[in-house]
Amino acid sequence: MARRHDDYRFLKIRDVIGAINQKVNLMGVVVEFSIPKQSRGTDYFCKLKIVDESCQSSGITVNIFAENMEKLPHIESDGDIIQFFHVVVAPGSTSCLIFSIIFLSFSKHYSIG
Repeated sequence: MARRHDDYRFLKIRDVIGAINQKVNLMGVVVEFSIPKQSRGTDYFCKLKIVDESCQSSGITVNIFAENMEKLPHIESDGDIIQFFHVVVAPGSTSCLIFSIIFLSFSKHYSIG
């Protein structure tokens, strides 16, 4: 089965904000992150703030939920680069996106500098 060109297209943060209920690919630099912890329910979650060249001053906050801690991204420090693949942008605040691990695939790269 051939992959579509869109499978490899990354949206800029300013464009992701307008892609509610759509699957997107997103890449950004982590500027803030929380320690993973258990949610009020049975899931675990962590919060990241990421920026890119289109949205350097404010960035976006990403809440990530997973069924266990091992499925959450392991952020080591500010400056880590993270990619999200085929995430569904949930409706909500324009500064906060919520990704469910059901739709989440990510890769983390080493810090810049």
